[in-house]
Amino acid sequence: MLHHTVAIIIVHFNTEKQLARCLEAIAGQTVPAQEVLVVDNASRRFNAAAWRRRFPWCRFAALETNLGFAAANNLGVEMAGEAEWIGLLNPDAYPEPDWLAKMLEGARSLPDATHLASHLVQAVDPSLLDGAGDVYHVSGAAWRRGWGRPDGCYLQCEEVFAASAAAAFYRRGAWLAAGGMDESFFCYYEDVDLCFRLALAGGRGYYLPSAVVQHEGGATVGGGNRISTYYGQRNMVITFFKDMPWPLLALYLPMHIMANLAAVVWCARRGHGGVAWQAKLDAIRLLPGTWSRRRQVQRGRRVPALKLWAGMTKGLWPLLAHWLGLSRRGTTSGSRQPA
Repeated sequence: MLHHTVAIIIVHFNTEKQLARCLEAIAGQTVPAQEVLVVDNASRRFNAAAWRRRFPWCRFAALETNLGFAAANNLGVEMAGEAEWIGLLNPDAYPEPDWLAKMLEGARSLPDATHLASHLVQAVDPSLLDGAGDVYHVSGAAWRRGWGRPDGCYLQCEEVFAASAAAAFYRRGAWLAAGGMDESFFCYYEDVDLCFRLALAGGRGYYLPSAVVQHEGGATVGGGNRISTYYGQRNMVITFFKDMPWPLLALYLPMHIMANLAAVVWCARRGHGGVAWQAKLDAIRLLPGTWSRRRQVQRGRRVPALKLWAGMTKGLWPLLAHWLGLSRRGTTSGSRQPA
């Protein structure tokens, strides 16, 4: 019996074609969501009345200014009802008909879960993975597990560090206790940061291989790769300094510095070196505020650092393989592109 309830929140920005396909996929689910809410982040041409006529079972909220992905999702959670679970979908994420049923089944069978990751495949080629949960490396880099590999590599339900907000479930009570997404991030890394804070408080995340979603990736950003480069590179630093507990922060700080320098070099090879360097400088400038937020985050830690460390990816080779893989394939992501 699927007794849990869920409110689906979709943050939209200038992706009308994708949003229509996403809502049609939600309408075709084998079980209904308690509520579906679209938060439009000040798109250029968004007619909320026309969308309501086309999808009368869905609520639409049109914002006057672009608040960013994190703040818009927080607003969506405030506006949503009292469902036990919050389901986030990007407008360019198209769930299979049984996705919602499988996610609710996972919520029922995993009572200790605070976040659930979908099985993402690439919309342009569903034979390739778009992600099987998110990895967090001890250097501070984060990426979607299995991106670009043949679909079928990850067929077991297993614990993962984070869930990509392209298509994920979050327990509402845990979301509220953690304070939701960090709105200072604007976009990129906000889902990794949220799951990190959930883990610090004792939460656990799981990947559900049967909950399949086709994902385009990159359609929700707007403005090209410079936006993703800036916020991804800036927020990589903020997440590390805010969330990494002692003594792991001190232990892996040298690797974090090296990973950031390597990221700037890699971005420079793609023509975005200046943007990446500015992002790192801005992250350093923001460190006093980040450190202040760190004290609040770490006061809420309920698990030992060693347990958190066990759930992180370690070693130089996974990091090198991540960078080399991206250089061959380009970038794509859920709420963010791989760092």
